[in-house]
Amino acid sequence: MKRLPLLALLFLVLSISSCNHDNGFDNRYVIKDVSRPCNISLCASDTTMYPTSVSIHFMGAVNGECAFDIENGAARYNTIKLKDSINYLYENEWYEPKINVKYLPDPKITGDSIVIEYQMQ
Repeated sequence: MKRLPLLALLFLVLSISSCNHDNGFDNRYVIKDVSRPCNISLCASDTTMYPTSVSIHFMGAVNGECAFDIENGAARYNTIKLKDSINYLYENEWYEPKINVKYLPDPKITGDSIVIEYQMQ
């Protein structure tokens, strides 16, 4: 019976420490003015010269709708439409060290910022 409180304490410590792990994303870009469209270039880190995949995590809170056009080669775009509470993970094969992303907000959108975390592997 004396071990039960000790085990509970150990479980609590392990649970808290597991919440502080690295999310795996190498890079971050912040759109500070969500009302203005912009073109964004996401580049691979120096250690990833020849990537084969990409993960892009869009996060933020806005009032309204926006779109992200992700260039997938040969001037073709994948369009992702997001609104309000943004928490979207885009994953795909990728063989270039750079990704062009167009941020296209609706005219009446408001909010603080949108964070884009990304990783190329």
